[in-house]
Amino acid sequence: VKKALFQVRDVNVIAGDWDLLAHAEYVLAHSCVPDVGAWTGKFIQKISQAYSYPLSKFKIIGHSLGAHAAGFAGKQLNGAIPHIVGLDPAGPLYSAGNPSGRLTNTDAKFVEAIHTNADTIGFGCGFNVGTVDFWPNGGKDQPGCNAATNLVGCSHGRSFEYFAESITNNNFIARQCSDYTTYKNGGCNSN
Repeated sequence: VKKALFQVRDVNVIAGDWDLLAHAEYVLAHSCVPDVGAWTGKFIQKISQAYSYPLSKFKIIGHSLGAHAAGFAGKQLNGAIPHIVGLDPAGPLYSAGNPSGRLTNTDAKFVEAIHTNADTIGFGCGFNVGTVDFWPNGGKDQPGCNAATNLVGCSHGRSFEYFAESITNNNFIARQCSDYTTYKNGGCNSN
């Protein structure tokens, strides 16, 4: 994603490295998400204040658990960030009924989510979290991935690949639809 951003815009990128916690046992990693997000939000606030750099110029991008950490950063900043991108936000231990405990559409002025591995055995969440949620190829299994490769995150990783490609090649076509079943049955063909 960083490489794609540098190809099209003159931007600064700050990458938060919480690898030690993010790759710990999942339950431990999940429990660290609120603190990682709050710390990130405080860091952004300090950068903004120290350098008179407006919050309106920040965008937060996070993958999997990092998508929810981005949400907690947005919560820390009272939704003042203009844009958060959640790349296949993690599903296990998250629920649609608990928006205060995950990425949600009020964490920034615009929250975009790209779901690529949302199902009962997937890594991603199977419910909308953003202002706009994209479900490429139905949001579950991605082309070129199969049951064996999905066990190591093939479809889950496609979210950041698709996002990076959308930055350098703005040619993705989508249809607005209430759900995938309606789409598959042709109920959104005119959208």
